[in-house]
Amino acid sequence: MIAEGVETAAQHAFLAAEGCPMGQGYRFGKPVPSAEFTFEPRQLPVQVTEFSFPDRGKSCQERQ
Repeated sequence: MIAEGVETAAQHAFLAAEGCPMGQGYRFGKPVPSAEFTFEPRQLPVQVTEFSFPDRGKSCQERQ
């Protein structure tokens, strides 16, 4: 699960403590005009080798 709209370190810490350590938002990156945006997935330092779908309809706490 990835939290959307994380803007502060306090929000990130709270979400991590509640079992949701991943997030996106202004805390991690500011908007970039499309003319300045470049992205090359093959240049990322990690490779996803496994992915599992969470139990649908359950909160982070219910999954623990």
